[in-house]
Amino acid sequence: MHHSIQEPPELYTMKTATLFLICFVPLGLFAQDNELSQKLDALKTHISKVESDKKTFSQQLSYEANHPYRLELITEETDSKGRTRSTKAVFNLGLVDKNLVRRENARDLMWVNAKTGKTPAIKIYEDGVLGNYTDALLIYSSNVDQAREIEDLLKQAIPLAENAWKASMSLPSEQQELENWLSANIIDTDAGDISFKQSLMPDQSNSGQLWLNQEEHTEKGLKKSQRFGLNPADLHEPSIQINIRRKQISIDADVRQKQPFISLEENGELKNFVKSISLYANDLEQAQSIVQALKLLVPQARGATENALPQPGSFSEGQEMLSQAVQHFTVNDNAFEQSLGEQPVAVYQRQHNHAKGSLHERFIFDLLTSMRNPSTS
Repeated sequence: MHHSIQEPPELYTMKTATLFLICFVPLGLFAQDNELSQKLDALKTHISKVESDKKTFSQQLSYEANHPYRLELITEETDSKGRTRSTKAVFNLGLVDKNLVRRENARDLMWVNAKTGKTPAIKIYEDGVLGNYTDALLIYSSNVDQAREIEDLLKQAIPLAENAWKASMSLPSEQQELENWLSANIIDTDAGDISFKQSLMPDQSNSGQLWLNQEEHTEKGLKKSQRFGLNPADLHEPSIQINIRRKQISIDADVRQKQPFISLEENGELKNFVKSISLYANDLEQAQSIVQALKLLVPQARGATENALPQPGSFSEGQEMLSQAVQHFTVNDNAFEQSLGEQPVAVYQRQHNHAKGSLHERFIFDLLTSMRNPSTS
């Protein structure tokens, strides 16, 4: 069907949206790649120089031989005064919505508009400078027959690209291997005017605990340095998702029931605990893999944490474990000394020492009453 609009659109339209995880299903990778390459080679023959009354568009499409779903379209736009603007679109064809590929035209210009739906999944470079992600790819054509060929070949290639992309994914399945994979793949990112140096490391002395170190840099230098301490068992799997804001891709995750269980140090000082965490990625494929790895890790970490909890054989043994777990600690310049007695009527004492003095508190409560199962009372 032929679609007409009044004015030619801007080359790309920016949007902000959320990209949710796509599950990966292994397929015959070689056969998929071979068929996809044939479709893309045919598509390339129909993408050429296009001239209108006021502008000329020189276009070149290429793809990675080993990952043919990764495409690059370079468009050189020259106006009647000889001024040229170069736009490079880098994208995963598997993220384009087959149902949103259509022919459009205005005046003497015709093009095929291929969209990624609500997801701005196409990375744009304007004259070599990274721009915002966009949701639309424009391929210009000289006539309706050429536009129809481009439209048909894109619609045939998109499902092949999606299958080849899914089949190329490979993640470990065990908790320790997943933690190691995340440590290796959560790396520094660069979004033009903002960059992040980041690393994820398991706590060698506390099984299940992970430390995320992040430095945010702008054109003026280091903006802030943060260190997060978390147990992935606390994360809520449905909340783990990708967000794209202008040039930046983040993987965001909330703690279950929005509880502040993630410790935060900022510029070396311990801050309040937080309810969510963000990781950063250089492209959508990397982000998708991180999301998938986290969603595999969380239930395993939760099971391991629950299995590691002490199981006292008696009330007195439980009292002893609880008493030993209540220890002194320090937060920045504040020192807390605390103890819990091991009697049924327990005495909990806490002393808070700080720069202006100290505060001593004493609490008395009945452990048997407070720990009794309501169903047996």
